[in-house]
Amino acid sequence: MALLVRKRYREALCAYKSALLLDPTLKEPKRNVHSAMKKTIQVGLTGTAAVVIAVKGMLRANRLGADLLVPAIITGVIILTGYFLWQRRKVRLNLATMAQIDPQLVSIYRQLEADKKKGLLR
Repeated sequence: MALLVRKRYREALCAYKSALLLDPTLKEPKRNVHSAMKKTIQVGLTGTAAVVIAVKGMLRANRLGADLLVPAIITGVIILTGYFLWQRRKVRLNLATMAQIDPQLVSIYRQLEADKKKGLLR
């Protein structure tokens, strides 16, 4: 976990993958691989900027009058939707890049993700 705290995700992945391959029955290496992989493929940016822009737009429209409130809300929704769609695309691209680097690790991650959705991995 120290490697994750230091944001050395690729090194953590290598160490956790080794631990998982040594003993695939242990739950802790499974959780560690899943967590490190998720952090590795995540998009670095957050939606904070989009939320701030949307909220500022709504507040500005509210001060200017109710006529502009609806367009400001629609603009905020469009910005947030665009951001989340971009984020999903970026995660898929990161996962594809990781698949080229280490296909076995991506296969393990996909299996762990399926196990987590089934409730087998906590």
